[in-house]
Amino acid sequence: LTPSDMVKSEIFAGFALPQEEDDSYVEITVDLLCNGIATELTPLEAQETKTFRVYKEANVAYDHWQASIDEWAGTQEGDEAPPTEACERTAEQGENIPTLSIVSPTPFSTIVAGKNEVQVSIDAPNGIDHVEYYLDDNLQYIAKDNFEKGSIRLSETTTKPDTTHTITVKIIDQYFYSAN
Repeated sequence: LTPSDMVKSEIFAGFALPQEEDDSYVEITVDLLCNGIATELTPLEAQETKTFRVYKEANVAYDHWQASIDEWAGTQEGDEAPPTEACERTAEQGENIPTLSIVSPTPFSTIVAGKNEVQVSIDAPNGIDHVEYYLDDNLQYIAKDNFEKGSIRLSETTTKPDTTHTITVKIIDQYFYSAN
C-alpha cells in the first residue's frame, strides 16, 4: 500500500531485521458523493479506491499523544485523513435509478458522415448530473444541461457501406446511479 515514492531501502544488521509490516497507509473504497466510506448502496460509478496515510503514535505508552498527532497531520499539505463515516444513502435513492431510451436515430437507421443529433427520453427521479453519448464505446459528447439532446460525429472513413455502429447513451443521476 505504501506509495512507491515513500518506499525506502535500508541495510539492517541481522539481529535488527524488521519483523512486522508498516501499516502507515490504508486503502479505502470511498463514496465520491461525500468522500465517505462506500457501502453496499454505493453504485460502482461513485466508488474509488484511495490510499491514505495514517499517522499514529508508535509507542503505546504515549497513546495520549494521538490527539495532537491527528491535529498536526490535518495540517500537512496533500495528506487527506481517511474517512471514518459512510455517506448517507437511502434504499429509495437506489430504487429510483434513472432510465432512458434513444428516440432518434431509431435502431438500424442510416446515419451520415458528420455531426448527428441523438435524442433520448429520460426519467430520473433523483435528478440528473450528466448524460454521456458514445459511438462504438468511444465517448463523443457529455451533456451537463439540455440532457435530452446530444451529438455524435462520424468521419468519412467510418461511413462505408454495410458498416454498423453502436450508439450508447449513459445517464448518471445526482447520486451517481446510472443506466445505459
